[in-house]
Amino acid sequence: MRDYQKVFYALSLVVVLFMHLGVSPARFPEGLTGPLLLIFTTGVLLAGALNFRREKRRMAFLFHAALALCPWLYYLEVWLIRSCFGAELPPDLLENNLLRGSVVYNLMKYSLALFALFTALGSLWRALKDFYHQEYRS
Repeated sequence: MRDYQKVFYALSLVVVLFMHLGVSPARFPEGLTGPLLLIFTTGVLLAGALNFRREKRRMAFLFHAALALCPWLYYLEVWLIRSCFGAELPPDLLENNLLRGSVVYNLMKYSLALFALFTALGSLWRALKDFYHQEYRS
C-alpha cells in the first residue's frame, strides 16, 4: 500500500506544475492570492526537485528547480532594470526592451515546463507501474 502514496505524489506534482505556469505571468501577480500561490507552487516544485535529487535523477532535479526559480529571477531582473536604468533611459525604449525580455522569459519558462512535465509524467508512469506490480502481481 506504500506505492499508493507515490502515485498521489507524482500526480500532485503534475497538477502543481500547471498551477505554477498559471500564476507566473510576465508581470508580477496582482493582489494577495497571486503571490501567495506563486510562493506555494515554488515551494512544492523545489521540494519535488529535492526529492528527485535524493533519487539521483539529476536532470529532473535541474528542470524542476530551474522552473521553480525562473519567475523569481525574472521579477528580480525587471526590478533591477527599472530601479537602476529606469531614470536614464527613455520610457518607450525601456518598455520595448522589457517587452523583448518578457518574450525570452516566456520561452524559457515554457521550455523548462515542457521538460519538467516529461520528468513528472515519467515519475507518474513509474509510480503507476510499481503500484500495479504491488497490487496485482503479489
